[in-house]
Amino acid sequence: AALEAFIRARDAAPVVSAFAALVRGQDRPGAYPYEALRHLSGSGRRAERLWTLLDDKRSHREGHRAAARPQRCVVVGGGPVGLRQAIELRLLGHEVTVVEKRITCSRINRVHIWEWCMKDIVSLGAKIFLPGVGSNPDFCHIGIGELQVVLLKAALLLGVRVAFGASVCDVVHVSGTWAVSLDRPVAGPAPWRQSQAGCTELQWVGALVPADVLCCAEGARGSLLPRLQRHCPGGQHRLQVRAPTLGLVVNLQNLNTETERRLKQLSWARQFNAGLFRRIEDATGVALENIVYYRGPHTHYYVCTPSLPSLIKCGVRTPGTGQTNDVKLRGIARKLADFIGIPAECPFLPGQVAATLFDFTTTCRAPCSAFFLRDDAAKEPMLVCAAGDVLLEPFWPEGLGIVRGFLGALDAASTVHLWASGGGPAAAREALALANACSAYRKLKMLAAKTRDQVLKPDKDFDLLPDSRYR
Repeated sequence: AALEAFIRARDAAPVVSAFAALVRGQDRPGAYPYEALRHLSGSGRRAERLWTLLDDKRSHREGHRAAARPQRCVVVGGGPVGLRQAIELRLLGHEVTVVEKRITCSRINRVHIWEWCMKDIVSLGAKIFLPGVGSNPDFCHIGIGELQVVLLKAALLLGVRVAFGASVCDVVHVSGTWAVSLDRPVAGPAPWRQSQAGCTELQWVGALVPADVLCCAEGARGSLLPRLQRHCPGGQHRLQVRAPTLGLVVNLQNLNTETERRLKQLSWARQFNAGLFRRIEDATGVALENIVYYRGPHTHYYVCTPSLPSLIKCGVRTPGTGQTNDVKLRGIARKLADFIGIPAECPFLPGQVAATLFDFTTTCRAPCSAFFLRDDAAKEPMLVCAAGDVLLEPFWPEGLGIVRGFLGALDAASTVHLWASGGGPAAAREALALANACSAYRKLKMLAAKTRDQVLKPDKDFDLLPDSRYR
């Protein structure tokens, strides 16, 4: 029953609670918590498939794990990329703590998943935790919250510690070693942590967590990495500026009627289907450059790029001030939903997630993906790695967020591995790790839908080291 509750749980708190019940009293030896759960009676076939998947994932990193000195790693950001990075570091035998300022996995926007990413999450139990995921190969997508829950479950089973409702406020050194100090986000909830043993703790604010490695996987506007990058030879975050570019994200409730089940999902750019976009403009008064519509289990989700002049003409955007008329924005969102074929009975979801206009005229890019923090009082430098949107913010229409995030997570894990492996001089290991990070980041920045065959090798060969993934 406890295992079934864990598999069925759909948000952070229920997952953590079910995991705590699952491992309570389990004191069998093993490198990972899931190993102690094999003997549970009545586990069933799903559990056996899950243990086999985790065994396979573990076996692929066996040789790398044996070569490395275990490091204390803190991953900042418990989104999909941060959790994927934590899983990889844990598979390599490191001690991993994830720090996440939110306390829920409630983000409902849906993201495009490349085929390799889907294979990767399936290998971590996605089809067991979320039956039906990836069932439509033509439109491969998943809710951000759904993806977080899948990865959170795999991370806990592998022994990752996760702190929800806390944030890293500083990096310090204490008694010759590095540590991160934690604080509660402004106006945030009470923090809580799921430890490897399964207990819930409330003494999280003000804690110092020893760390040899700091992995930044915050959102695109995360503050920690830019703050630390004064130590990076490449300097500060850089902004890429485009012509004014706005995105409209809309979420409506899926009532799961027969009409809704027959709706066709779509993903188009104006340059490939000009006739469709002329019809949209005739029906709604809004000129679009891109539109994507995904049907999720509980939501209808679409995102599009309306032109600024058409929004001004419709009264949605005020010229000069940039203010948005929310009532008229919802009116446009409803007209677009009607054009897609979403029934009028399907209500907007409550709150800001219903219809949101966002500006991605500028995107951020970090100057480097890894560097070392040094202090005379510390015995060794601290390795800082980055992955995800804080490293390389995606331009939304390209749909690159998850694939570049997952590849960046593997790149960062390989950098940690090279730094932690071998017994040579520290300077040589530092140089090797930074060269690995620099080479991988240079190739990652080149990745786009139209360049994937030039940048990436066949995914069946993907392994820890970047040379197995990049051409």
